[in-house]
Amino acid sequence: MSGRLPSRIAAWDNAVEFSSEIPTFAHYLSAEGYRTCLSGKMHFIGPDQLHGFGERLTTDVYPADFTWHPEWDRPNAKLDWYHNMEVVTKAGICTRAMYMDYDDEVIFRAKRFLFDHAREDPERPFLLTVSMIQPHDPYLCREEHWNLYRDDEIDLPRVPLGSVEEDPHSARLRFSYGASELDLEEETIRDARHAYYGSIRILTTGSGNS
Repeated sequence: MSGRLPSRIAAWDNAVEFSSEIPTFAHYLSAEGYRTCLSGKMHFIGPDQLHGFGERLTTDVYPADFTWHPEWDRPNAKLDWYHNMEVVTKAGICTRAMYMDYDDEVIFRAKRFLFDHAREDPERPFLLTVSMIQPHDPYLCREEHWNLYRDDEIDLPRVPLGSVEEDPHSARLRFSYGASELDLEEETIRDARHAYYGSIRILTTGSGNS
């Protein structure tokens, strides 16, 4: 949003506060007279949940405090709130999930904003940022999206595990996930990728909304 490198603004990851002192494209457009609106997630940490947007149509789905801040002085400690390999081993078809519900609301409110703006102030320029969760772990999708792909169309990773030397950051992530403790079957990997592809299609179909 700032157009600057994370190292320049100390916004290292999704657990770090994005300082309110830093101007964003939403600030600039608001100053130029645009109506600026946000619908969906942004990982804003701290009291400022707008960062230049004049309106926000939904709350965030993730914490706004420092709950996710890693304990760098305990590199071998697993965080109880962090991802685990169930997002892969239990991937597949799902009728409803929290992320699906959230994305449905994001799209509904964004569409309502467009209709309201067209009725109320159609000549005023606007910025509408729509940010959905999916595709994201856990790797789940609706049956109609799963059925868009055949099992034999789902490719396996082009770079198999162990074929290249693992960097320290990747090794840390695998440890945190518990991935280093499992040997996954090809079928499990295909199911996770199948569900991921299906969740991508939600973006093109409007998450069930027309």
